[in-house]
Amino acid sequence: MTKESSIEQQHWTQPKKFLLLFLATYLFLYMFPFPIDQIPFLESLLSFYTTALDFVTLWVGHHLLGMQLLEKIEMTGSGDRTFDYVKLLTTVLISIFISCFVFIFTLKHKNYTKLYSWIIIYARYYVGLYMLLYGFGKLYDGQFVFPGISRLEQPYGNSSPMGLLWTFMGYSKSYTVFSGIGEIVGGALLFFRRTTVLGCLISIIVMLNVVMLNFSYDVPVKIFSSHLVLISLIILAPNINRLWQFFVFNKTTEIPSSKLYLPKKWMRVGRLILKPLIIVGIIGFTVFQDIEAGNEFSTNAPLVGAYKADVFIANRDTLSPLSADSTRWKKMVIAEDYISIITMLDKPVYYQAQIDTVNKKIYLSSFNDTTEKHILAYKIEPNNQFSVSGLYDKDSICVSFKKKGLEDYLLVSRGFHWINDYPFNR
Repeated sequence: MTKESSIEQQHWTQPKKFLLLFLATYLFLYMFPFPIDQIPFLESLLSFYTTALDFVTLWVGHHLLGMQLLEKIEMTGSGDRTFDYVKLLTTVLISIFISCFVFIFTLKHKNYTKLYSWIIIYARYYVGLYMLLYGFGKLYDGQFVFPGISRLEQPYGNSSPMGLLWTFMGYSKSYTVFSGIGEIVGGALLFFRRTTVLGCLISIIVMLNVVMLNFSYDVPVKIFSSHLVLISLIILAPNINRLWQFFVFNKTTEIPSSKLYLPKKWMRVGRLILKPLIIVGIIGFTVFQDIEAGNEFSTNAPLVGAYKADVFIANRDTLSPLSADSTRWKKMVIAEDYISIITMLDKPVYYQAQIDTVNKKIYLSSFNDTTEKHILAYKIEPNNQFSVSGLYDKDSICVSFKKKGLEDYLLVSRGFHWINDYPFNR
């Protein structure tokens, strides 16, 4: 149990009791099954809960909102799917229902101090752990990476707003690390009662910037990032008046800290063991997975680069680089996980690629048509020369390229300058 000096033991008004009951229920339903879903091999234990909530969400969408085509789209990387917004409404409706039910049967209770205390502890760890996860993800190439060859070759105006954000964040490792340290500091302070207020203030400041980036650059994590700010504000709520007096009216004030009271020795020992185990275990496992995935991704990408077609021969006929020619290649981009071929019309065609560095062959498979496959032999020649040959669209082709090095891109070669007599803004 907990003893909270920041919440006076007094008789709350009925509206206040219901509001807090609703907030506690909503926060729990939104955060649960965290952190179990972050622990390896345990996430499947509560699959019945997520399945039931998904079922109710679909029912709300189909019957209350009339969205007959609503379905849960799996593994898109987006947290702002139509299903997610309906799930948010469903969580609100379930919270209202549970709050009304509990409120009626607890009318004689003076307050919900203990409930509030435990929900705040749960919320602190929820925000704190996610702040650490995102923070550590910025210290290595987990969340943002330096723009790859495909991004550097992409026309500036064809970049998506989110792609633009990922490019400028990934370009500057120093700024990314700086942002990550802010998230780590804010998250770490939330794990301790005496530093909770400071941790909330830092987390709110850091996450407000993230929320603005998500909304301004159309990053589909708007719901989650906004909730991290909202939950931090709820944790901070009992001390907002004291902070207002201190920062605005320059009055001396004291911010009390809650005291966790565990009557049994096994409870105290268990807390000392379980707390660091959860924090270090979840963070360590997630970071390890991200690093392993990054290493696997980077080592399977030979020949990465942009190749400008100098000579294009199709069926023994050398084609001139005419701007209206839809057959002649203009460029080939070998990216980390695909290959794109750009014709003179600047229209790219994307292929899933496998590169056999032993037999010097490139195997192309169309993303749109599984029957379309091509096999090209390649040669690496001196002075950044590169050539491919084989059958492509029933034509026998032989293409000679000039490879474009990273140093050829201004974004890479410009670097940092302490002194700039004139602004360099191209």
